[in-house]
Amino acid sequence: MDTIERSMTIDRRANRCPHCHKIAVRWEQKMFLGPGRAVSCEYCRQKVGVPLWSVIALVPFLGSIVATLAFQDIYVKGLVFCVGATAMCWIHLKYVPLIKK
Repeated sequence: MDTIERSMTIDRRANRCPHCHKIAVRWEQKMFLGPGRAVSCEYCRQKVGVPLWSVIALVPFLGSIVATLAFQDIYVKGLVFCVGATAMCWIHLKYVPLIKK
């Protein structure tokens, strides 16, 4: 793995399959996982998903939507929105584990 690829990887422990303990999903797939959706592990084909409390990762994004109401400038609104969306993605990828479904 080269240096650029290594610097772009998220903590892979959060992407490990609870069944076979290998990397179960790519980060793109995990971003679209919610408590009601499950996908198959790429190795063992068992179903994995995220826990119900994973919706807490939405808090920065929803907060940024509310915070944009306080600003008039469209560029500031866009910046606040992007910061909230980025924080949501980072929390979801780094701290939300995969669970057995």
